[in-house]
Amino acid sequence: MQTPETTREARLRRELHRAGYALGKSRRADWTAGTYRIIDRFTNALIWDVAQSGYGLSLDDVEEWLND
Repeated sequence: MQTPETTREARLRRELHRAGYALGKSRRADWTAGTYRIIDRFTNALIWDVAQSGYGLSLDDVEEWLND
């Protein structure tokens, strides 16, 4: 059974995909675990990543970025 968090993540992945982006999830075991980054699907360029802000994006941040 999916949790509301995984359902929300899947919805954001679909919305980003339609807009030409992809949602990457941090797999690291340190403080960035559970954070996300936005990637341009066509150029594979990082649109938003931990290196840009010092921390990864939450799902709230991703949703806000997508709606702007």
